[in-house]
Amino acid sequence: MNKRHDALLSAAELIQAVNRVIKQTPGNHVGTVGRILAEPGAPNVIPGKVVMSLEIRDLSEAVIISMYQQITQAAAEIAAHNGTTITFHSIDVDARPALTDKRIRTLIDRAAGQLGLSSRRMPSGAGHDAQDIAKVAPIGMIFRPQHRWHQPLTQGVHANPGHGKWGRCPATDPAGHRCWGAGAVAETTTRLHCQTGHLGVKPKSQPHLL
Repeated sequence: MNKRHDALLSAAELIQAVNRVIKQTPGNHVGTVGRILAEPGAPNVIPGKVVMSLEIRDLSEAVIISMYQQITQAAAEIAAHNGTTITFHSIDVDARPALTDKRIRTLIDRAAGQLGLSSRRMPSGAGHDAQDIAKVAPIGMIFRPQHRWHQPLTQGVHANPGHGKWGRCPATDPAGHRCWGAGAVAETTTRLHCQTGHLGVKPKSQPHLL
């Protein structure tokens, strides 16, 4: 056993290192190893190669870089201890954090209030098209709760089904979350259209013709 150079063992220790670095760093970030492939994959053969994924998310690119550097340092120590090599290859370097526009967030809050809805501000850990749109224009996002949730205030705009301004919603949406979500989008869009000149909204770059 002491003569083995087990790639899967190093991968397992690296996964633990990822978990440790992410948890020890203050903040609301996440780190995920969601895919792992050991080769040759035979039950009685020591894995000679392992390919695994690593994704780190945070609202701050500097924090992501810092955690990544800590993970690569841990990887070097693991490799040296186990007699293996660990290399990293970036596959989605353009997926940088995109902060929503403060002015648009304010308009969303006001739109929700106008409709009698409660709202809360929250980071979205998932990737969205908004990350690309943010490169050329200010962005804002609205999340509505699913009607199956027992705690609708856990995300997005909390619908107030007692408010009848937008009429009745279909039976598939008994709490009215879809209708209220659409209403919040419409109200925000109207306010944004009326205040575009005051916000100074304009493309950050010239459009490219295809």
